[in-house]
Amino acid sequence: MQASSFRSLAARQRRPAAAAVQQKQRFVQPRLVRLQSGADMGAMNGGNSALEEYQSLERSGSADYAAFDRIRQKYGIRRTADGRAQLRSKDGVWYQLKLDNEFKGTMLLRNTQNGSVHVLQTDKLEQIDLSDDYLLLLMFADSNWSETIEPIQIGDGEGNVETLVVDEQQFKDTVGMIRTLQEMEQEDQDAGGPGYTASPDGRE
Repeated sequence: MQASSFRSLAARQRRPAAAAVQQKQRFVQPRLVRLQSGADMGAMNGGNSALEEYQSLERSGSADYAAFDRIRQKYGIRRTADGRAQLRSKDGVWYQLKLDNEFKGTMLLRNTQNGSVHVLQTDKLEQIDLSDDYLLLLMFADSNWSETIEPIQIGDGEGNVETLVVDEQQFKDTVGMIRTLQEMEQEDQDAGGPGYTASPDGRE
């Protein structure tokens, strides 16, 4: 789905229920892929060594922002000018990262090359602070997350499924993206639509 066809997501409160039916867009519930978290995950993915390197730089007392940025970049993490976190996948693609505030422990990622939106969830860290470099290094230092993210998909009611694509500003502005899509889906069902027609693993 192209960003233009999903523009109503960011303006959810202004869109009448009939619009979702007219567009024939069905939300496909993604599997929420669960990450290990905290010390367990750090030991698994090398996050502990990344964190130790970061803390060593802090203890030196002489590092500037650029030095910390080099460490983040070394481990596939960077921050934009407004402080928002981005992650680099194993194939070198950068993803915007944000929380889905309606679901505890759930993160949304947007591919900066093609705009596709993906979901990732941890079942242990209900409170995630993406401004915390320590946490990002522990969770994402080796880019293994890029092998387990699940795309958010939209069906057309006829068995065809496409990955959700939004532009950068839509991704930033939309609060509770999964909940919003679920509500649109429910509106469709209430109006007599078929609801979603497929799931990521092919179940009808």
